[in-house]
Amino acid sequence: MTPRIKNNNLTKTYYLTYRYIFSKPDETARGLMYIKSPLPNDEAALFMMNETKIQSFWMKNTYIPLDMIFLSSQGVVMGFYENARPFNLSPHKINLPSKYVIEVNSGFIKKYNIEKGDIIKLPIENQKLIF
Repeated sequence: MTPRIKNNNLTKTYYLTYRYIFSKPDETARGLMYIKSPLPNDEAALFMMNETKIQSFWMKNTYIPLDMIFLSSQGVVMGFYENARPFNLSPHKINLPSKYVIEVNSGFIKKYNIEKGDIIKLPIENQKLIF
């Protein structure tokens, strides 16, 4: 599903569809490893990290190129990493703390013009998933 975008001329708010939600340490460690097909229809994978800190990701055993969006606890885009290459073992991170990380197909950030300060609505309230 194509993301819905609300623009108030100051920031943009994105409403994404989450194909995967990883919240347990073993889930966030594995993430999209071993998945060989791109995420369908601009869907996303949400990583709910245990603490707000500088998060670091690698592409070990990851077959698809990805963009990574690093978010504050309020869903504010703190920064991003574009076009992480499959199987690359280098750390992919930004130099600001984040609580959540979203992985999407490579090119997503450019396609939807996501910028620092934009907001991505999360299916979370009081640190718990809501649906």
